[in-house]
Amino acid sequence: MTISRAEYSRKWRALNLEHVKERERNYYAENSEKKKALVKAYRRANPKFLRGQHLKKRYGLTLEEYEIMVDSQDGLCLICKSREKLSVDHNHTTGHIRGLLCFKCNIALWIIEDQVRLDGAISYLKKFKA
Repeated sequence: MTISRAEYSRKWRALNLEHVKERERNYYAENSEKKKALVKAYRRANPKFLRGQHLKKRYGLTLEEYEIMVDSQDGLCLICKSREKLSVDHNHTTGHIRGLLCFKCNIALWIIEDQVRLDGAISYLKKFKA
């Protein structure tokens, strides 16, 4: 029985894992700057593709769905109405997407997500309102 080249390679790699790892470490040490430059150039050349991958992996959204959400909000944060880059706001427990917020509003909402903290923050701000 003949095995495929791919199967042979997998078996050889499993049997010689330390040797393979050593070669990979040496290659990276010799070529790390070149690798970093290639990755940086790729990221610069493909920002939409990478953004789409991030949205799909993190939130299950396609880039097109994200852009439809941006258009439906007129490109504005749902809380402060600023035109900054919009982040996906979601419930951290359920994963349900609520909308798009600017970075500051998204972080603020994340910090005071539960009602007790929100009520406390509102009463605190009212106390010092001019």
